[in-house]
Amino acid sequence: MNDFVPGDFDNDGFVDVAAWNNTLKEKQIAFYRGGPEAAFEEIFVMDLKLESPIRACSTTDFDSDGDIDLIVACQDSVEVLINEGGNANNWIDIPIRAENAKQAQKPNERVNIHGVGSLLELRSGAAYLPQVVTGRTTHFGLGKQQQVDSARVLWTNGVPEHIVNPKHGEPICLQQQLKGSCPFLYTWDGEKFAFYTDCLWAAPIGLQLAEGVLAPPREWEYLKIDGERLKSKNGEYVLKLTEELWEIGYFDSVRLLAIDHPADVDIYSNEKVGPPSISPFKVHTVQNPKTPVAAVDQKGRDVLPKVKARDEDFLQCFDRRFKQGLTEPHFLELDLGQLDDPQDITLFLTGWIRPTDTSLNVAISQRPDLESTQPPSVHVPAANGNWIKVQPYMGFPGGKTKTIAIDLSDVFPTDDYRVRIATTMEIYWDHAFFTVDEKPAEIRTTEMALLAADLHYRGFSKKVPHPGLGPGSYDYNQLDAHQQWPPMEGRLTTYGDVTELLSQTDNRQALLGAGDEMEVRFKAASTELPVGWKRDFILHNVGWDKDADLNTVFGQTVGPLPFAGMVGYPDPNGPAEQKPFAAQTRQQPRARFWRAFSKPTVANPQNHP
Repeated sequence: MNDFVPGDFDNDGFVDVAAWNNTLKEKQIAFYRGGPEAAFEEIFVMDLKLESPIRACSTTDFDSDGDIDLIVACQDSVEVLINEGGNANNWIDIPIRAENAKQAQKPNERVNIHGVGSLLELRSGAAYLPQVVTGRTTHFGLGKQQQVDSARVLWTNGVPEHIVNPKHGEPICLQQQLKGSCPFLYTWDGEKFAFYTDCLWAAPIGLQLAEGVLAPPREWEYLKIDGERLKSKNGEYVLKLTEELWEIGYFDSVRLLAIDHPADVDIYSNEKVGPPSISPFKVHTVQNPKTPVAAVDQKGRDVLPKVKARDEDFLQCFDRRFKQGLTEPHFLELDLGQLDDPQDITLFLTGWIRPTDTSLNVAISQRPDLESTQPPSVHVPAANGNWIKVQPYMGFPGGKTKTIAIDLSDVFPTDDYRVRIATTMEIYWDHAFFTVDEKPAEIRTTEMALLAADLHYRGFSKKVPHPGLGPGSYDYNQLDAHQQWPPMEGRLTTYGDVTELLSQTDNRQALLGAGDEMEVRFKAASTELPVGWKRDFILHNVGWDKDADLNTVFGQTVGPLPFAGMVGYPDPNGPAEQKPFAAQTRQQPRARFWRAFSKPTVANPQNHP
């Protein structure tokens, strides 16, 4: 035979083969029935009266009766061979889509619209049925099975999607969930553990900003934790650090600082992504916040009501999004009003970012019609009335809602105190205020003693969508213990006590994989607050994060391990071979992900399966 095409012509769940021959005067197509253990038997040979050689054959349900027909493309004609009786067994057709059919088809473009090239897997009774998606719809024969128990799509960017009891003809759509970003932080609020924010956002390794261009990581961060959201529990402050996305978290050290201050003063750390030159750590004290007198976007729309208070009512300045994380050029213009010879001006912006990822960045860099994302820059009016760029890169809030500080003390050439924050990143703003010649308030900083840190498997918290334009949150008390992401190759930190690994910055790291949780306990402050004072906290993390995006450099492996001061990833001057830490002995269990997928199970979040 010259060539062949596979297809389940009798819908029994086994792949059959149609093979054709052009060597005889009578053109022939032979059909072979597939069975267990990849065995085939010839069932019949069809002689065709064709004037020209067969060039190719393709399978499709041409007459929409539930069985696979055969389209025969000849040199001079096209013939259709209708399958009669192949639908005696049951079947299901499953389309997959890059987007929900109720939405526009191209707002994110994380994968091609029909998911061509993705792996679609079905479980039906004891049968496992995999197929690579090649068109709009994928056809599966089910034999005598009446229904499909579950389906899973491995999209072309590697993201898995699980569906329980998929229905015939009902499309499986790529969910707009994060696949890689950063570890999550949960705090004890006096009643329960609740999601607070994400961390290590400034320290991605292997992330490509464009093809061959890696993002420079900054391994340290200082995150403010409001005192009302972190209460002592049995004389301890307890934090939960989890990895719930398709990535590895590398924690070198974790410190908790108590910041005591007058209650009429707010404090802020600089929760900004950017190099140390624009994001130095400083405890900003704010006693007299000022609201801009006006705020407009690039189309002149009044947006002051959206940014005058921190109220979770987020502002979206852009109208068009080209891909996830990449939008049309847009800006937020703030008028600070009349100021009397100010010496120090600091702008505070609270917001969050929906990021691109490595695959999107590489795809954008390969398209001449698209420019790469432009991070926020600062523009002010010049003496001639034109706007000039005074800070090409001011940094941006890392991940979920955070507050950043921008020093505007020396950027205004005139007494026109308007400022534009321009970008093409998908950033949503919640609050904007500023200070003028604010004198530092008294604060008292105390480091909380690290008591213990324990690493264990936990699972994945239920995502809670935001009702508006804000970032989603997670419910710590609703848990799916099943592994959700394909495992990354390599050794992770052994479950158990990791206190020594976190106690100091020494490149000995606690490595967390998807589903892992690290409980970190600090001794609660014993000193009483002065009357009229409040206690907030700052979490100081040193570490890195690497997602498993298929275009992330070494994204499918735990190593090479990062280290402080490295130049590039991997560092060309680093060790040729890195030995695992003594406590780095655990492999991610592949069976937890690849075993038969079924309905999620709910586990007790206090237990460790």
